[in-house]
Amino acid sequence: PEGCEVVEARGRVVMPAFVDCHTHACWAGDRLDEWEQKQKGASYLELLKAGGGIMSTVRAVRATDEDRLSDDLCARLRVMLHEGTAHAEVKSGYGLSTPDELKMLRAIASAGDAWAGHVTPTACIGHALDPEVDRETFVARTIGETLDAVHAEFPGIAIDAYCEQGAWRVEECVRLFERAM
Repeated sequence: PEGCEVVEARGRVVMPAFVDCHTHACWAGDRLDEWEQKQKGASYLELLKAGGGIMSTVRAVRATDEDRLSDDLCARLRVMLHEGTAHAEVKSGYGLSTPDELKMLRAIASAGDAWAGHVTPTACIGHALDPEVDRETFVARTIGETLDAVHAEFPGIAIDAYCEQGAWRVEECVRLFERAM
């Protein structure tokens, strides 16, 4: 229409940005040592039973302070923006304790405030099971203590869970989501 600015894109697509609606971009450590095991046929559940997988990342997150988690996430978000993502959902879930999940969520909020794009935090508190805590005790503590603390500090935040063999069971996820609602 008359008065509109025409931009010649030279055969390229022009779009506002990508939205990445499922990330675990806030973490510490690495699991590069597991690649060789995977290449030799090790399954995810075998790695998890041997103390790897999510538990490797949990140990690293617990040992990392909030500022470092936030700084590392900021660096990842800058790369994402450079590649065209301007809105990202970022999950917690590698803390498996109330203080560590809150630390992750604070780091996510801090990085989101510093980033040119938009971050939507999600509390993935039903992510894995802490092998150092009895299953029922861990699930009850997460649904009670951790969920209450998350909602007190981050009202209205989305709650997520990972339902899988070796992780949360269907009935445990249902308990978490019913309480969250």
